[in-house]
Amino acid sequence: MFAGGDLVDKARDLLVEMHKAGLKPSCPTFSAVIARYAHMERLSDAVNVFQEMLQADVKPNEVVYGSLIDGFAEAGKFEEAIHYFHMMEESGISVNQVVFNFYDQGLW
Repeated sequence: MFAGGDLVDKARDLLVEMHKAGLKPSCPTFSAVIARYAHMERLSDAVNVFQEMLQADVKPNEVVYGSLIDGFAEAGKFEEAIHYFHMMEESGISVNQVVFNFYDQGLW
């Protein structure tokens, strides 16, 4: 969705502007930004947007959790990946294919 860092940063700025205008971004909107940050291994940015999502009372879905789990696992940060896996389980969301692939490969 976003070609590079500048575009995802602009999308993040748009999330801030939406909040200031009293608009509530949807889960897919947050998900797109989180997924791109995770793909770029800008994991602290991905987590920050995830926290903003929770603060906005927007419920994460399997795509959001899958992006975080995939990003942390790809970066070799398996404890963090497991943390988000457990968060996903606790929220009652089923494992999607991305998450299942890491689980199936014995990465945790």
